[in-house]
Amino acid sequence: MAVSGCANLLTSRAIDEFSRSLAEGNTEELRELTSERFAHQALRLPEAGDDFKVLNLPKGKLTVLQTKDLAEDKKHLTVQVGDSDEKNETLEFHLVRPPGERRWVVDDVFVTQSKGEGANPVTKSVTEQMDLLLTVREFLGAWSSGSREDVLAITADELRTALDGLPPTYLQQVASQTVVDVNRKTLRPEAHIDDDIAVVKLSRSRNGLMISLARKEQRWLVTDVRSESRDGGPVTSVSEMASTLQTAVSFLNAYAANDRAAIATAADPAFDRKLAGADLTTIQLPVIAMLASQYEYLPHGDSVDLVMPHNGSKYVVSLLKQTSDKPKGLNKSATYLVSEVTIYENNSSAAKRLSALFTVNAVVEVFAKALIARDR
Repeated sequence: MAVSGCANLLTSRAIDEFSRSLAEGNTEELRELTSERFAHQALRLPEAGDDFKVLNLPKGKLTVLQTKDLAEDKKHLTVQVGDSDEKNETLEFHLVRPPGERRWVVDDVFVTQSKGEGANPVTKSVTEQMDLLLTVREFLGAWSSGSREDVLAITADELRTALDGLPPTYLQQVASQTVVDVNRKTLRPEAHIDDDIAVVKLSRSRNGLMISLARKEQRWLVTDVRSESRDGGPVTSVSEMASTLQTAVSFLNAYAANDRAAIATAADPAFDRKLAGADLTTIQLPVIAMLASQYEYLPHGDSVDLVMPHNGSKYVVSLLKQTSDKPKGLNKSATYLVSEVTIYENNSSAAKRLSALFTVNAVVEVFAKALIARDR
């Protein structure tokens, strides 16, 4: 692409070489033609060239319309894209001069887009958009095969807190199942940025994936991930799922430790009352094994069942969505509390509900005491 206009030779050359390398998808050469900031935010991954195509930057002849000195080593250029007889678009270039050098390099590119009739146009930074898209790639890589530290490092505070409370097996299952079926080689994300908040939509074979992010201290962090079924099935939120799992884990650990205060925090009030007078040590649950096994997460509108197999038996922890404005729970997202535990022994279809077992024991105990006392 030819560059003409009133810009001096060095700045014109910087834009010309940047545009040519971008058109060729030559990311190595782009690193030489851009600032350290641009390279770090927009070129840090090998797939950066593919994500530049997603931005769909305007192509055509470049004409420098205006040059403005922002500082001794920083310039702002307004550049027209396209021939004069076409519908032209403009790009805003920020150029900087590396210390001790005469040449100029690209520090950022700004694209102004129309939002429709009556709406004000929106100007977006290319480095910010690329930083977001590359963060999504880093998120997919970390959650598909990364360590616990990798999985947590790319999440915002509230989601990180919910995930950090999960045992290793649960955290690994949440992460890997969230990003399953996402083809990173043919990634075509749809990104929407509004100041420091963004939503990126990805397509999968069975459903879509909506990744919500927030910009914290100059980096994008994932605040939630939602799986949306194409056939109208339930929407699954990772933050809600993690909080629900954390509540179930807290309840099971409290049950094993006979910790009444912790049980009251994680249990639905009606279920808590059924356990209040029971001797929990009379019915043992294999909690350690349950928290180390793979689970099945089954949402049913206002309730969730967690199915945990162990030694031929199945343990189902049911949780009920709370309707209170200030639900009891472990954190802001914990809107589900344990409402029942059901045991299916040795692949039997006969259900043994924990509340019923303790109720039966209590009734038998009262009857036995009355019988011994001959108390009609």
